[in-house]
Amino acid sequence: MRNKFKACCCAASLLAFALGVQAGGTSAPTALGPRLVTAPVKMNGSGVILQHSVAAASQAGETVSLLLVFSGVGSQGAIVKLQPEPGLTLDLPSPEWSLPAGRSSWTVHVTPQATGTAYLNVFITQGGATTAASIPIQIGTPSKSLPPSSQLKEAPGGEKMILMPVK
Repeated sequence: MRNKFKACCCAASLLAFALGVQAGGTSAPTALGPRLVTAPVKMNGSGVILQHSVAAASQAGETVSLLLVFSGVGSQGAIVKLQPEPGLTLDLPSPEWSLPAGRSSWTVHVTPQATGTAYLNVFITQGGATTAASIPIQIGTPSKSLPPSSQLKEAPGGEKMILMPVK
């Protein structure tokens, strides 16, 4: 039984190494491209795994390239819909397209209108289930200051949090 467990662990490790996946949900940079960040996966999601890489942009109005890599798409394919936050312009003729079965990658371009962090929301639907992910796009130097302590609330466990309104 132990040998079976060791064999499974070795196989899983080799597979992770072959795919470039490391702990923490990212993969190392390769000779073929930049570091890919793996979006969180939920149990009741579509089953499609999204990895992304965002090119650096130093100022508002400058186009930013995003590499989106989709894997785990079943034989029926999947549908992807991109929804940028206000202040972020998506440079695509259509924000929705079909994914073929297997693994595919797409490069999309966005143009931020202001300095700060904006998000590109990605919705992937497959087999009646949808996965949502938000890709942060940092423009300019990130702010290092914390919000005023009057905006921080304390949770019952004692940790500090910032409450944000939901639309």
